[in-house]
Amino acid sequence: MTVKQDRQIEMLYILKQQRRSTIAALMRDLHVSRPTVLRDLEDLSRAGYPICSVPGKNGGVFVVEGAEIFIPAMKSVHEQFLRSLYPRLQTEDEIEKMDEILRMYSNKNYL
Repeated sequence: MTVKQDRQIEMLYILKQQRRSTIAALMRDLHVSRPTVLRDLEDLSRAGYPICSVPGKNGGVFVVEGAEIFIPAMKSVHEQFLRSLYPRLQTEDEIEKMDEILRMYSNKNYL
């Protein structure tokens, strides 16, 4: 997984939770520049996420009214944590379930 993917997942988590933000707040929260935030928003929009941005004093970045954001990937820190649990799994069934979770939500197929 790349730094860009992690950052975009974090942006989705922020927008999912808050429903709206500003470019400045996203820059601050993600520790990136304005062009980076704008590129990420464009990437996410092209990928089909219901996100729009409105310029100006009362503008910002919004989740489209009535839409929900489904995040099909997990943050790399969460993926690493789950992978660290493998030695504790005791049955083949537990291992298969963990494999399934990681296949479904791993960032390898994200964007």
